[in-house]
Amino acid sequence: MQAAASGTVLTVVKTSGSYLIKIDHGALGTAVYSGLASASVQPDEFVSAGEAIGRLPSTPTHPVFRFSLVKDGKYENPHQYISFPGASS
Repeated sequence: MQAAASGTVLTVVKTSGSYLIKIDHGALGTAVYSGLASASVQPDEFVSAGEAIGRLPSTPTHPVFRFSLVKDGKYENPHQYISFPGASS
């Protein structure tokens, strides 16, 4: 899994067998990445856009990954702020 934008890692927490990572992307907001099998970043670490932050689990065959973007205290549609290669509008 890659960071959606550059920012500072706020939290890396293992919950129920998976990892949750929060990254402060500045004016873009705070992204929450959950459902990861591993984390390759630590709190207070700076990451660049596209940098690997963790890996999805190899099992089950259809892992559940969740991505949320919180801006000004509200959940936002990430497509309004982030360009996902290959995604149609």
